[in-house]
This record gives sequence, structure tokens and C-alpha cells, in this order.
Amino acid sequence: MDKTGKLVGINLLLLLIYGAITMGIFIANSDPYAGIGFGMFMMIAIGIHALVLLIIGIVLLTQKKKDRGRAFLLSMFIVLLVGFSACFGGMSAFDSKLI
Repeated sequence: MDKTGKLVGINLLLLLIYGAITMGIFIANSDPYAGIGFGMFMMIAIGIHALVLLIIGIVLLTQKKKDRGRAFLLSMFIVLLVGFSACFGGMSAFDSKLI
């Protein structure tokens, strides 16, 4: 696997880990607004994750490491795309009582 694929895979694994931990925390809560809490927490976590990737990508691009910088920016967009889906999917799972 090339370096870009590894970087994307590592970031998706991080997204899966903190998504699963967040889901576990909010499943234990019997609050009727647990879905909203899950969505808000995931939104903040994904935003921080994407912001860190953006900053690292821009720094690497300014240091003339274009391939690495582009890999971080690609990883940021994939994390935002998958994270957005996971955020709303988790919220709907709580609301429809699937969990």
C-alpha cells in the first residue's frame, strides 16, 4: 500500500475508534436526547480531526513536500465525508431505536 493509502487508512481507523467510543458512551445513557448528544460530540471531534489534518497539510505544502501535503488534504476530505455520514447515521440509529 502506498503512503497516501496508509495515511487515509490510519485516519479512518482513528475515526472508527473515537466513533465507537462515543457510541458506547451515549448508548449507556438512557436520555431521549442521546442521539443529539452523539451528533454534537461527533461533529466537534470530526471538526477538530479535520482541522488538524488541514493544518498539517498546509504546513507540508509550504515546506515543498507536495505529495505528503496532498495526502493529508485528501485524508481530510475523506474524514469529513465519512464522518458526516457517521454522524447522521449514528443520530438516526438513536432516534429510530435501532440500538
